[in-house]
Amino acid sequence: MKNLLIFSGLMFIILFNSCKKEESNTDKLCGKYWVITEATVDPSVAIVDENGNIMGYTNNIFAQLDPCDKDDVEKYKSDGTLIWETRVMCNANDAPSGNGTWEFHSDETVIIERVGGNSYTYTILELTNSKFQYNYEMNLSGIIYNLVITCEPED
Repeated sequence: MKNLLIFSGLMFIILFNSCKKEESNTDKLCGKYWVITEATVDPSVAIVDENGNIMGYTNNIFAQLDPCDKDDVEKYKSDGTLIWETRVMCNANDAPSGNGTWEFHSDETVIIERVGGNSYTYTILELTNSKFQYNYEMNLSGIIYNLVITCEPED
């Protein structure tokens, strides 16, 4: 009888643990404000001064952003809408917020964003509850630039 109780208890624990639903990428992505913490590009881009003179080249584009650009956030909602907000305005004419839509493709590994009449495709490299990293491929004058953007939830 004692062995039967132990066996029944173990079966209950095994069944209970196996029924836990694994969190989807939608669950991990939605409901929080994401802020960029790192941004790199390959190939490197020129660093220019206010007169347009090339000062050097870098892969770290996050370091080149103004502080007012580093605090922008995006929030993905489970209904397919997206909002972005600027915490500190760079210019008085900047919009403090905006919205768009988003959807997953390819088994929740690719995101398509539509904002202001433009469409952006991001390939997810890593997505947890505390990190969202994606690749964005951009064609400028025939040169393909691969941007890797890393975000964390806003405090």
